[in-house]
Amino acid sequence: MAFNKPAQSAGPVPTPVKPAKLVLADGQITTLPFDRGQVAKTLTIRYNINGTIPDAQQFPNLKVDQLDFMRYDDSALPTSRVKVAAWYQSGHVILKVCVNRSGSKLADPGIYQSTVSIVDPRVAPIDTQVTITLNYPDWTRVLVLLALAALAGTWYIWILRQKTEGEHAISLGFFKWCGSMIGVLSIAAGTIATFTIYNATYLRSDSWGSSAQQAIALLGAMFTAFVAGAATVHIGAAAGEARAARREPALQKAVRLEHESARLQHEATQLRQAEAARQAEAARQAEAARQAEVGRARRGRFLHRTRRPRRPGHEAGEDAPQEDGQEKR
Repeated sequence: MAFNKPAQSAGPVPTPVKPAKLVLADGQITTLPFDRGQVAKTLTIRYNINGTIPDAQQFPNLKVDQLDFMRYDDSALPTSRVKVAAWYQSGHVILKVCVNRSGSKLADPGIYQSTVSIVDPRVAPIDTQVTITLNYPDWTRVLVLLALAALAGTWYIWILRQKTEGEHAISLGFFKWCGSMIGVLSIAAGTIATFTIYNATYLRSDSWGSSAQQAIALLGAMFTAFVAGAATVHIGAAAGEARAARREPALQKAVRLEHESARLQHEATQLRQAEAARQAEAARQAEAARQAEVGRARRGRFLHRTRRPRRPGHEAGEDAPQEDGQEKR
């Protein structure tokens, strides 16, 4: 690991009467984030120059002093894996900090800070706070925590459901429930919520993994997120059952009213049929009475003619019809 520094003339570096002043240029970043990468990275910081650096073309390299990069618990980055250098280039002073994380383990994850100072006699001393962040590099191991949280959360949700008396805490019913519709939806919702915590806490962090407590806290947070996500499915299912239960009396009432309406329509039809039959019977009886009355009237007229008395002076023969050719005497 070496810098591509400019060539410098041999001989002593001249000492100016008045050192030049270095000012950190606008927009400079003093943090070197590694995230999960296991590579060598270089941080470049540029300074403006107020004044003149004597013989900067012949002697461009500037003397630099660097303290160890320390973490909050006094853990330090190996000095052999950290290099710093500064030199004059194109009217500015360039400070470079290179850290090699490739190959063997560099250090535990975390935030490491140090002060890098340019102490060359030709410039006024200037200190710069530099930060290096290391995230836990193996994301697959952290993903195992997500799987554990999902498994524990699934079992916890299954345990909380209504189970038959005497059913064991771990049984074949657990796997059957996982394959059911409510189980699949619960696991999916819980996993999505868990991955959100995994992404926000680990993947998006630049220094996660500095202590074992962070792993335990992440596992607990993912478990809580899984249970909360899976619970939304059960809450939705319970709400649907409640709505169905509230609709059931109304449906039963509608069915009862429909049956009552059909019964009333049937009774009305029977009443209309009975009334029609009654009217037909009354008409039949009236017709029979009229026919009987007509028959009696006809018999009365017949008897009246057969019983009428003969008038005096008439003979029986007068009433009889006479033969053709006969004359009355």
